[in-house]
Amino acid sequence: MSEDDKLPHMHNVTLREAQTIFFDNIRTVIFDEHELRSLQSLLRDYSSIVSRYGFPTSGVKSSYIKDILTREFKDKIGFHSRPQRNQSDLVYDTSGSGSYVEAAISSIGVSSEQLVQNVAARLRDDVKSIKLVPWPPRVEELEEEEELPPLVLQLLSALQGKHGVDLSPSTLSLTSLITQYIIKRPTTTAINATVTLHGLTRSKELVDSYYKLGMGISYPNVLLLRDVWTMHDLERCSVCPAEIAEGEPSISIIDNDDFRNDTLTGGGTSHRCNWMFLQREERLVHKHEQTPRMSNRGSNMPRLSRTC
Repeated sequence: MSEDDKLPHMHNVTLREAQTIFFDNIRTVIFDEHELRSLQSLLRDYSSIVSRYGFPTSGVKSSYIKDILTREFKDKIGFHSRPQRNQSDLVYDTSGSGSYVEAAISSIGVSSEQLVQNVAARLRDDVKSIKLVPWPPRVEELEEEEELPPLVLQLLSALQGKHGVDLSPSTLSLTSLITQYIIKRPTTTAINATVTLHGLTRSKELVDSYYKLGMGISYPNVLLLRDVWTMHDLERCSVCPAEIAEGEPSISIIDNDDFRNDTLTGGGTSHRCNWMFLQREERLVHKHEQTPRMSNRGSNMPRLSRTC
């Protein structure tokens, strides 16, 4: 017995009953087997099934198939429009709060592990393409707007269930920290946060804990930055003399930065010493030719001219 012989006689089947057979086919293909099918392919299925019972299908279009599927399955079925104008919508199952992406993954057999690896590779390339602040950075470079990887920013926004890109401070900061975690180089947010923490607390332990959690830079790097920034300030200082005049009155100022590394009290232990020499500038200018000077070259205090 042929397949056609097994079917009910065409005169005993209404169009609605023929469509019911088509809907049963949809339940099997889309909802049970989770296939991703185009409207055009479902139109061919519809024409094949309905025409068996003598109903004409030559004038049926894919828009009609979309209409009857929407009326039959309502929000349990989804339609994904493709950018190419000559390609019909893709039909997928949304009954389990699924999405077009989930349907596509199920249809082509991509595992969750493969999906994560593919996404990670794309995000890693995105992170490596951005321009980071140089190390060690100048203070003014840390005040500039930080460049962030757009895909990571979009991912964090999507994880919050937001349709657009979230530009809140928390999302921007987290994006920057993830960037540092991926490429193992300090970002503007990590540097600023750690330097601020150290400036407020003077605590080595807090900075170290912050660094171990992946949210900042190391304590030695904080001290390095402060030294570098001090030298930058000295280089820009227009009133600092290149030499100290010998035989002229001067004032020597020594100031200790006293704080303990293991507490927040800020007292008890000298951390570093600041040494400054002050001389009257007008006297130096007036006696420029008559007064011998101590140059930093060959003197017993090679860094003297750099510490004023």
